[in-house]
Amino acid sequence: TSTSTSTSTSTSTSTSASASASASTPGTDNRPDVAAAQARVSAAELARDLAAAARTRDVNVGLQFDHWPTSPTNGSGTGNTVSVSVSVPLFIRHDNGGELARAQADLATAQDTLRRVRDAAGAEQARTAALAHGAFDRRRLVAEQLEPAADKVAAGAELAYRRGASSALELLDARRSLRAVRLERINADADLAKALADWQAAAGFADVQGSAAAAGADDGLTAPTAPTAPPAMPTSPPGPARQTP
Repeated sequence: TSTSTSTSTSTSTSTSASASASASTPGTDNRPDVAAAQARVSAAELARDLAAAARTRDVNVGLQFDHWPTSPTNGSGTGNTVSVSVSVPLFIRHDNGGELARAQADLATAQDTLRRVRDAAGAEQARTAALAHGAFDRRRLVAEQLEPAADKVAAGAELAYRRGASSALELLDARRSLRAVRLERINADADLAKALADWQAAAGFADVQGSAAAAGADDGLTAPTAPTAPPAMPTSPPGPARQTP
């Protein structure tokens, strides 16, 4: 019986540092650009872990047993051989430190990009929320104050014209004012719808109504709610009933 053993040893240390990405801006993680930046950070973290794993020594331990019996070609008798081997890689000239440093730099770049994308998304969300609030206030002013006042003035002009207390020019002027206010109401509704769509896209929500409460709870902003459907209005004011003087 014979035994052969070969052993080689070395020591090395490996360190991996990763800075955690900035805290997510509430209501923006559903945005495609933020999601893409998060995916890049995750990929960079996996690449960093892979580079760090390449510096780990793969220690191999082997055990081999050989037996040969007496045969016509072996006249020396039965023989047994036991071999034990232990192999430890020696990182002398190259320990994969460059790959790890590059992976850590890529991770830091991805995290910085994620922070910048989140900051930009938060600023855009705040800007579009402010515009939506302004559009909602404008629409409410037109619908609750200007349009009722114009309706009242137009109705008074109609009544005064029927009774002969005002001229046709005064009636036409009241109608013109009412039509201008109604056009302003249409424009306010369109601007509000556009502002809500922009805010919805900036916040990364699937729908405005379902996400309004969540946005208000997350970032302290009271999300503008969609207005109720305005009452149907006639295409034109009623014509005057002319009287023969």
